[in-house]
Amino acid sequence: MNSPENTEMPAISGVANGLPGPDQAKQKFAAVIALATLGLALFVAGMVLPFVHAPFREVFAGGLVEWRKQPMPLVVTGLLLAMGIGLLLAGSLMARGSEHQAPSLRRLMYGANTLVAGMLLVGILLFVNVFSNLRLGRFDIFNQTFDHTESSLYTLSQSSTAFLNNLTDPVQVFLFVNPFSGSSQFVRAELGTLAENCKRIQPGLLRYRVLEVPSDLEEYDKLGAQYQFPKELGMLVVYGPDGKQNHEFVKLTDLFRQNRDPATTPGQPGAGSSLQFLGEAKLFETLTFLSENKTKGVLYLTSGNGEPDTVPGPAGDSVSELTAELAKANFRVEKLVLDSSTQRVPADADIVLMVGTRVDPPAEGIAALERFLQGGENGKKGKLLVMLDAAQERQGGRKVFSPLPRLKGLLARLQVEVDDAVLVSSRVKPHNDAVAIPNLRSTSALAKAFVSQGQPLPFPMREARPLRAVQSPPANPGASPAGLQAEPFLVAYPQFDTRPVTDLAVSLDELVKSDGWKDGKNPAKPATPIVLGLAVQEGPLPRAVVVGNAKFVSNEYLKRMGDTTSLELVASCCGWLRERPSLGSKPLESSQRFERKTYQLRARRDTAELSRLRWLPLGLAFVTIAGLGAGMWLVRRN
Repeated sequence: MNSPENTEMPAISGVANGLPGPDQAKQKFAAVIALATLGLALFVAGMVLPFVHAPFREVFAGGLVEWRKQPMPLVVTGLLLAMGIGLLLAGSLMARGSEHQAPSLRRLMYGANTLVAGMLLVGILLFVNVFSNLRLGRFDIFNQTFDHTESSLYTLSQSSTAFLNNLTDPVQVFLFVNPFSGSSQFVRAELGTLAENCKRIQPGLLRYRVLEVPSDLEEYDKLGAQYQFPKELGMLVVYGPDGKQNHEFVKLTDLFRQNRDPATTPGQPGAGSSLQFLGEAKLFETLTFLSENKTKGVLYLTSGNGEPDTVPGPAGDSVSELTAELAKANFRVEKLVLDSSTQRVPADADIVLMVGTRVDPPAEGIAALERFLQGGENGKKGKLLVMLDAAQERQGGRKVFSPLPRLKGLLARLQVEVDDAVLVSSRVKPHNDAVAIPNLRSTSALAKAFVSQGQPLPFPMREARPLRAVQSPPANPGASPAGLQAEPFLVAYPQFDTRPVTDLAVSLDELVKSDGWKDGKNPAKPATPIVLGLAVQEGPLPRAVVVGNAKFVSNEYLKRMGDTTSLELVASCCGWLRERPSLGSKPLESSQRFERKTYQLRARRDTAELSRLRWLPLGLAFVTIAGLGAGMWLVRRN
């Protein structure tokens, strides 16, 4: 018969052997429950916060660029997830060793392990297989395409992004394709990606639809009757609200280019050829045309004073590439002869462009330009773009700069002064080469348009001339400054040790090796950035642009450098003068500086290699599932 003393022996013995008593077990159970509850709450908060909290949602949806600007939402979300999983694991570890004494602790420990492993597995599978493919509204942040290429080949160009950011009217894009055509399917895939990128900037204004012909023939005929476009495959762009719509049709063959390898044997379909997508350039050229009510800006290119020709010639001193680029940018380019018989600039002119004027225009021509800038006959103030060359002549057997007093006087009235000097760089050859970059301190839209993620786009120049902005003093001490303001938007790249040199007879090789150059005294190092481009405004309105170089847009220099960024700069200057929002670098496919790489897998259907490829997805899935199962088994066993 057991006595009361014997009844208490097991409890006393358990305490003596180090086993927890009832009170200790309850405290441990409460601590484990608290850790598990808090960990689960933090994990759920980390999963839900990016979707329900607007500031976090905007940062997550902004992609890599927005993540770099505002990393805190990512850090907070990551900390919540990490702390939640950590607390869940800590709770399960605290319960380890006691699972045989209390069924509730055993269920909690095994349940927490299973829950953590299950949440991680489900999260990975959802991210990779579901959210990266489905269109789920705000969950579209998971299916974005991130461009990690060095040249940003798969990212919208700066000019396209600028146009979309300023878009206020709705846009509808219809693509008509043949489902059995390889080129149609290529354009369909590429234009679909382009449309998705555009919709992420303006989700409420852009609508994109694909119609297969003849499957969707009824709707295709209905659109054809409404917009009267040719009955063929292509892209229909409709711009504007109902009742004020403009539309334009682009042929399917204008949306891609087929590049064939001349070394391939004829009669082999698809061999040695690749397709290059041209849709971004075509789409935004069309949108620009429609946004200006199907009108083109009229640009007059001056001639008769030593300017290069617009027709390619054997000497290479031509700007035909520039005129072609301006035509692509929705400008109609005409010629204007500035001579003693010039009385006025044509009334339809929007911009007058002077490229490489080497002889001072006559007074009559300068007077016509001044009347054009002041308002002319129709009262519309004209715009001027001047690109200066290092015009030279001989005086007394010595090479000097051409005076150009009348042209300099016109520029001075625009708050711009031109120095009789040429830029020389000691760290590049030939030494009369220089590199211009956007002025990072400028507030001008022209400067900002050519800066991507804080990095300025370089513009190589040869024989560039420095410029200076002149601020006119007010007529009265209490009056406001003059209406015209010139702001530097292009400066010389300072790392190349670039300095202005006034003596044209000096040997540049000897000059950069001289002691005076090395000491920074002859010529002196500039204390401020050397200005190579000025944007002139009258209040908020653009009036003129002056660039201290013209050679960098000549056919000869473009061919030697193999770069067309200078043409994009001039086209953007004209666009800025016309008050267009689409400034900056053009789509890469249109400039042909980069080409998308295409890869073809060539294998006959009866080969063993192709047979093995059919089993590859199933084999990879089996290995993945087996690896995950083995990992979970090892964790549970340990």
